[in-house]
Amino acid sequence: MRHFIPFRTAATWAFRLFLMLAVFHLVVVVGILAFDHEPVDLLWGGRVEPGQLLEFELFALVVNAACIGLVLLASGRIGSGTAQRIGRWLMWPLVVLFILNTVGNLLATSWFERIMAAVTVLLALLCLRLAMGPDRPPPASTQGS
Repeated sequence: MRHFIPFRTAATWAFRLFLMLAVFHLVVVVGILAFDHEPVDLLWGGRVEPGQLLEFELFALVVNAACIGLVLLASGRIGSGTAQRIGRWLMWPLVVLFILNTVGNLLATSWFERIMAAVTVLLALLCLRLAMGPDRPPPASTQGS
């Protein structure tokens, strides 16, 4: 896995995907508040009751903000040393979360959530790569010159 996805690439794409998801959830919140439009049939597996969507979307925004912070921490863009190691350890629960989320998306009643399964699989892989830590240089050769 370390050679399949470079650490910096995983950090960059995880950050971008979480940011895009946060913007998506923000757009839904604005649509609910400004236009009184609740696309309950498309989001949250099609199982959210009307009137609950705003709470769910605000929760999703908070979770996405936390994920963005964890990506920045695990990648070393903020914090260093121990904080970076803690950030990488906290990526492991995200791997599990996104694997479970993928299963939930595949079982959803809405076509949109089923399509989102591809995004959650990708996020699970990117978070896994971040949890594994930065690229390590190859071991030094023991053969002399």
